[in-house]
Amino acid sequence: MSQKSKVIIIGGGYGGLRTAAALQNQADVTIIDRNTYFHHKAAALRGLVAKGWEDRIYVDFADIGLNASFRQGEVTQVDPDARNVTLADGDVMGFDDLVIATGSTTVLPTETFGASGADARRKITEIMPDYAKAKRVIVVGDGPVGVEMAGEYRDLSPDIDITLVSSAAAPMTTVGNPKFSARVADLLKRQNIKRIGGKIVSEVGDTHVILSDGTRVDGDIVVQAVGITPNTDWIRSFAPDWLDARGQVRVDPDLSVVGQDRIFALGDCSDISEPKMLKMADVQGKYLGAAILARQAGDTPDPYERFTKKLTILPFGAKDGVALLPLGQEGKVVWRPLGRFLVVKRKGTHLLSNMFPSSYAASK
Repeated sequence: MSQKSKVIIIGGGYGGLRTAAALQNQADVTIIDRNTYFHHKAAALRGLVAKGWEDRIYVDFADIGLNASFRQGEVTQVDPDARNVTLADGDVMGFDDLVIATGSTTVLPTETFGASGADARRKITEIMPDYAKAKRVIVVGDGPVGVEMAGEYRDLSPDIDITLVSSAAAPMTTVGNPKFSARVADLLKRQNIKRIGGKIVSEVGDTHVILSDGTRVDGDIVVQAVGITPNTDWIRSFAPDWLDARGQVRVDPDLSVVGQDRIFALGDCSDISEPKMLKMADVQGKYLGAAILARQAGDTPDPYERFTKKLTILPFGAKDGVALLPLGQEGKVVWRPLGRFLVVKRKGTHLLSNMFPSSYAASK
C-alpha cells in the first residue's frame, strides 16, 4: 500500500476545516492553529448578548470528529524547497502539500479570548452580561456584522435604544445592490433602529463615539463592526512577495500561491475575488481538497470557478431578515414574508450551528 501524502493546513477555520474534511480519508492531514478550538464566527454576535451559545461558538478541535491531527502552535517560516514549516517553538514539520487558511480578524471581542477552548467559553460568559444589560447601544458600521448585531439587541428587547453609525449613505452598500440596501433600510426603520449615515467616526470610546463633524453620540456600550484584517503578517518575514498591497495571499486560478507549486491559500486570507463569507470559504475548501488529490494522482485540476452572482443571507435576530438570492445578474431581493421565512429557516434560528463544525466529521 502506498504511503498517504502529508498535507499541512495552517488555520482551523471554515476554509481550512473544509479542506481537511475533503482530504481526510485519502491523505495524512495535520491542522496547525494557535488555538485549540474552532471558532464558529457566524454565531458569535448572539453569544455576546444571549446565554447558552458558548458551546456552539467555541468547539474544541478534538471534539469535531475529523480524521486529522491537530497541532497547537504558530508557524513562523515556510521553506518551499525543503517542503517544511517551522513553528514558534522550533519544531519543523514536513509536507507534500501546504494550505494557508489563516482567515481574518475583526475588532470584535469574541476573537481575543485566548488559545484554550475552555478559556474562550468562560470569557464570553463573563462579558455577556455587560453587553446584554446595555439600554443604549452604539454599533459602528452597517455592513452584515453591524446589522446582525443590531438584530441581536432588538431580539433582547423592543426598548433598547440602538444606533448604527456609518460613513456609507445607505446600509449594506458593499453588496452592490441598491434594492437590497433599500430593503435593509426599511427593516431597520421597522425595527426602530436609528441610523446615522454619511458620517466618519473619528473617535471611539467605551460608551461614546465622536463623528467627523464633532457630533458626540453617547450610549452604554459601543460595538465596533467594521474592519477586517487578513491574518498574514507572519508571512512577511520570509515571503513578502506572496502578499498583495492589502496583505492578502496572491493565488493563481487553481488557488496555488503565485510562483509556488504545492502551496495553496484560500478564504479570507487570500486574494480570491469573492465575497469574504462562510459560504465561499466552504466551497473553496471543497474545491481545494479535490484539486490536491487530483494533483497527487498526476492530473491537472480545472481552475477554481469563482462565484460571480450575488448572494447574501442577512438575519436580523432569530425572527427576521432579508435575502439576496443568486438569481439573474444582479440577484433577486426577497423580504417579508418569503425573505423572512428563508432567512430564519436557513440561518437566523440556529446561525448554522446545526452544520458547523459537525459537517466536517469523518463518516462513521
